[in-house]
Amino acid sequence: ICIDDVQFVEVNGRFLLFHLTDGVVTVHGQLCHIENDLGRAGFYRCSAQNMVNLRHIECYDGSAVYVGESKIPVSRRKKEDFFGQLGGVVRRGLPL
Repeated sequence: ICIDDVQFVEVNGRFLLFHLTDGVVTVHGQLCHIENDLGRAGFYRCSAQNMVNLRHIECYDGSAVYVGESKIPVSRRKKEDFFGQLGGVVRRGLPL
């Protein structure tokens, strides 16, 4: 998997779903085991279930980010820090 093609990673039970620009790859694992490596590659853990590639975020609203067709929720605990980082990089508002 090319890290630049990964839009976000989602936890589904004992599996990680890597949502790519051209599909989904499922692997057995835990997000905590790859969180540091993904963080260094430009990902942010926006909830217990998701890590999003900041380069793929199209826009955001007060509670979620939008990547392609997907709406990814941001936890209340992460909201202030996460949206503060996005302020100058991604436009605020609903996707077109």
